[in-house]
Amino acid sequence: MWTMIIADDEPLITRGIQKMIDWKKIGIEIVGCCTDGNSALVEIAKKRPDIAILDISMPGKTGLDILKELNCMGIATRVIFISGFQQFDYAVEALRLGAVNYLLKPVNKNDLIENVKSCLDMGEQKEQEPQREEPQADYESLVQLEAAMYVPAAVSLLLNSPRTKAELRLMKFSLYHALEAYVQDNGLGIVFYKDKQPCVVFKNKSVNELYGMCGGMIREIEEKTGNRLGVVLGREVSEMSGIQGAYSEASRMMDYFYFESLLQMPVLSVGRPVFKSGYTYADMKESRQKLMEAALDMDEDRIKRGFSHYRRIVGQIADGDKETAVFNLLTVIHALEERLDQMGISTEKMDSGR
Repeated sequence: MWTMIIADDEPLITRGIQKMIDWKKIGIEIVGCCTDGNSALVEIAKKRPDIAILDISMPGKTGLDILKELNCMGIATRVIFISGFQQFDYAVEALRLGAVNYLLKPVNKNDLIENVKSCLDMGEQKEQEPQREEPQADYESLVQLEAAMYVPAAVSLLLNSPRTKAELRLMKFSLYHALEAYVQDNGLGIVFYKDKQPCVVFKNKSVNELYGMCGGMIREIEEKTGNRLGVVLGREVSEMSGIQGAYSEASRMMDYFYFESLLQMPVLSVGRPVFKSGYTYADMKESRQKLMEAALDMDEDRIKRGFSHYRRIVGQIADGDKETAVFNLLTVIHALEERLDQMGISTEKMDSGR
């Protein structure tokens, strides 16, 4: 038996659609009727019906809003829109988002049957989805009737030494389950994999609140697993359809963790400056010159302090660009090698100590 939900803010319409056709006769069970967009989204997320007939203009959320959210959650319910207005722009947007069709009120019985049968034909080869190795997003647990706020966060495992593939798999497995337990135990949201990296969607917490909370989360997970993680908080969004874009912004900041030793805490936030002091290229040039002088004087203490200072300047000027930072660091190393070679000093020790 196929399942279907009907949503329209006019009860006469929902009742009419229920009585217009003998749905059971064509193998369809109506599992819910809603009178606003918010409750319709909650019902669809919970019941995952095969078909949804939605008024395109409802209080709370419009039919288009609902379809966007369903696409974001990966819910494959086939949607038929109904509307009392012949608005071309709405129809185009509905079909672009993947609606089966856009019907005008009063709904014609034959047109409705034809479109519902199209939905059944689209899903006739219902197959069980293959099992995936990585846990997927349980978005329906985020859905609620009242207004909500979401903050997606990209999470990275921070390594201080090279690891084998087997070690990395075990570390990621341990990190994921510790992260999932922490988030669920504290009622913070959901955890899943995105682009082979753990992702968290926090619910009803502001970025400012999370900025402080993540420090405690990182410490607790490190104590339990021995693994250190970095977190990039995305911007706050009020719709689940905005989660993907906000997560993408956060994931683009992951390269900042290459400069982990320069960070006070491995918690970053989109839109919040990572490095506060304003070093310039002139500062970098001056620091590089002092470092080379220390190397030529063979002053080990000055070399260590000078390189640490130079690295800090390079990291801040690169502003998260790993390639730029690596280029500047390698440039100064090569310059030192050339200068020492000119003086007849062997660079073998430098090579063995990299």
